[in-house]
Amino acid sequence: MVNLRVNDVRAVHNSLEERGIEFMRPPEQEHWGGWICTFSVSRWKHHSACAR
Repeated sequence: MVNLRVNDVRAVHNSLEERGIEFMRPPEQEHWGGWICTFSVSRWKHHSACAR
């Protein structure tokens, strides 16, 4: 798994979703205050985007 730190998870989610990227977990706020979503790119397995 590769984690990507971004400034705005929701914006990244929307941009990638428009390009056909499949999300297994939509953007959700974690108990520690940050946001996370999980997506899949078939040849690279699973990735997450996280913002604080």
